[in-house]
Amino acid sequence: ATRGDDRRLIIIAEDNKVNQKVLLGMLARAGPTKNYYTPLVVEDGRAAVDAALRRHAEALCVLMDQEMPEMSGVEAAAAVRKFERASSPSLVRRALPILLLTAHAHMAKAPGVDAVLTKPVTLGRLAEVLRQVAEEDRRCGQEEG
Repeated sequence: ATRGDDRRLIIIAEDNKVNQKVLLGMLARAGPTKNYYTPLVVEDGRAAVDAALRRHAEALCVLMDQEMPEMSGVEAAAAVRKFERASSPSLVRRALPILLLTAHAHMAKAPGVDAVLTKPVTLGRLAEVLRQVAEEDRRCGQEEG
């Protein structure tokens, strides 16, 4: 089992190649040290759900684009939450944090989503949100003992 403080895998669900590159570039600089996080890029909502379920225990969070083929970010988030509710607590110890990337500022809160990052996302905002997620993750890990 992966302890919280070891979790560095970040699933990036983004279908646009340019946005993928930008996010990967920012992610390389968003951690406490260079290339601290390990990115896993998927290109549509269905693949995002698939990756989230398969790598649930080791992933720190999902960076989920809202506008994607197959399934929107919010739909994919709902599918992940449904899986979590249906799973036994011994299998799924925590809800996987999902950070929604959207150009629509009015989506300030979306169901099943922990935070909304409005595009264009800045490095500062991304680093801050990831720091909060990692802190929360460590806190939960300590409570598990």
